[in-house]
Amino acid sequence: HHILPLEEIENQLKKLKEKGIESAYIHLDGWGYYGYDSGHPDIIPPSPEIGGTEKLRSLAETCKNLNYILALHDNYRDFYLNAVSFNPKLAITNENGTKIKHSVWCGGPQMILSPRLIFPYVKRNYEWLFNNQIDIKGVYLDVLSIVPLEENYETYCPISRAECAKYRISAFHFLRSKGLIVSSEEPTDYLVSEIDLVHHGPYWL
Repeated sequence: HHILPLEEIENQLKKLKEKGIESAYIHLDGWGYYGYDSGHPDIIPPSPEIGGTEKLRSLAETCKNLNYILALHDNYRDFYLNAVSFNPKLAITNENGTKIKHSVWCGGPQMILSPRLIFPYVKRNYEWLFNNQIDIKGVYLDVLSIVPLEENYETYCPISRAECAKYRISAFHFLRSKGLIVSSEEPTDYLVSEIDLVHHGPYWL
């Protein structure tokens, strides 16, 4: 369990500016309530261990004053069992009636969030950030542009791959409508019109 206070990050960025770095894109991981890759999609309020809402607001203001872009890392596919709103009924069901479940990332056991819920969670979380005057300039929605489109065979909420694409697009579109620089993992055809940059582009693949 490693903690890097937001105030310390602020000081690091100020030193960068003093060294002549005039502009920068700051990709901030681990800011959510339970830290990096944990508790998604219930990541607000920001982690109290690193400074909470007040310090994230301060970091955003510092970045603005330094002419740096502050972008938050986020995830609306990994559905952690430690999420406040976790409910297996909200997770994808395979064609054979099973649920995908693994424990690869820092947050421990997880399932896969139903694509239908991506946009509602994104809207809820970012409107909370905006309402709390946290003036971020960008958002990185992890994995949505790299994992294949998914189906949900839950009888009360079946979802096709085409519908999954629409649900993902709606989340990116909402964030762009707020003036944010929106990014994800890799370039993907159906998301080209909705993302501004990618963080990984192995074109040879």
